[in-house]
Amino acid sequence: MDKAFAYICASEEAASRLLRRYCKKIFELGYVPICPQLSESQYLSPDNPEERKAMHEISRQKLARCRMLVVCGREITGQMSVEIGAAEKHHLICTTLEGLAKIREAEDGTSSLCHFCCIPPSTVSVASIAFGYPNAFRGAPRSPA
Repeated sequence: MDKAFAYICASEEAASRLLRRYCKKIFELGYVPICPQLSESQYLSPDNPEERKAMHEISRQKLARCRMLVVCGREITGQMSVEIGAAEKHHLICTTLEGLAKIREAEDGTSSLCHFCCIPPSTVSVASIAFGYPNAFRGAPRSPA
């Protein structure tokens, strides 16, 4: 069975070590992590204006090919808001890493919550899978029943 692509939305200041942890957790939850911040910084420099523009374009294209956007971190930055808006425009599922872990926990009956990198539920300002797409990870997004 093919795994769904999950776009990692994190602060531009997030350390690569932390981005790798986000990727690992999303992989462990059964998704293919897509993290342009981690991959594109290997060959493009965000300090160069042209390369920074190219990084944003590559990120936008990768986001459009994903099934969902996963917000990682404790706060939402301006760039993260732009990515969330683009995901909503493309009708992608937007959730948090904690939300994704809760779905897997409910499905498997195990606890796989990630306490080191999740947004506290009280500060989440994006749609969650639990808010309208409870079975979307199994196929195309469906409207709430």
